[in-house]
Amino acid sequence: MDANYHEGKEELPFQSEGIRAGSWKEDRTPQDWGIAPDAAMENDELGNMLLHCMSILPEKWRAVFSLRVVDELDTETVCKELDITSSNLWVILHRAKLQLRECVERNWFTD
Repeated sequence: MDANYHEGKEELPFQSEGIRAGSWKEDRTPQDWGIAPDAAMENDELGNMLLHCMSILPEKWRAVFSLRVVDELDTETVCKELDITSSNLWVILHRAKLQLRECVERNWFTD
């Protein structure tokens, strides 16, 4: 999940105040995967892992991610198709990307 819960309070992965607002918190910074993006896209095993990670997303998140990112449909079309607002689409898309990143990092990249 993209947020931690401590004492009933949600902690997002970004700094929320001060000069570093909007920056990644140190413990939530994306890892360097050490591979070129073009090479990764050609890697069948990584593709299969990404498909697995997509399959465990909540249904609505998977639909938003698939329609907007994979199928490259425009925001308006996706919103009409799923009966959601554009604000909701961007929140869902952000959360889906965070969960996908976490899943791939946890299952693909091991020390």
